Amino acid sequence: MIDISIYKNSMHKTEKIIVSGHANYAKHGEDIVCAAVSVLAQTILIGLVEVLQQDVEYEISDGYLEFSLENKNDNDSINALLDTFELGIENLIQEYGSYLKLKKEEVQ
Repeated sequence: MIDISIYKNSMHKTEKIIVSGHANYAKHGEDIVCAAVSVLAQTILIGLVEVLQQDVEYEISDGYLEFSLENKNDNDSINALLDTFELGIENLIQEYGSYLKLKKEEVQ
């Protein structure tokens, strides 16, 4: 199971995303669910760091990706990328919901 946690502030803007675990949809190297989530999360991170030139705190290891953008979410381009990530995950859940779990939480 891949757990995706999206933490939003009181203005409903994403401040932190954590993706952890493995889908176990197929054997290692052939798991399209893990690949889809990984590509989506890493592409959003690359967009933030490389395209939008944001100073993003992040950690990546096997089966784990976390990044945070505290106090930077007043930028429409940043919000568009983060909303795209959320929509992408929600679409994957429609097809592969038994392998993914999305949790949205408000932070203060």
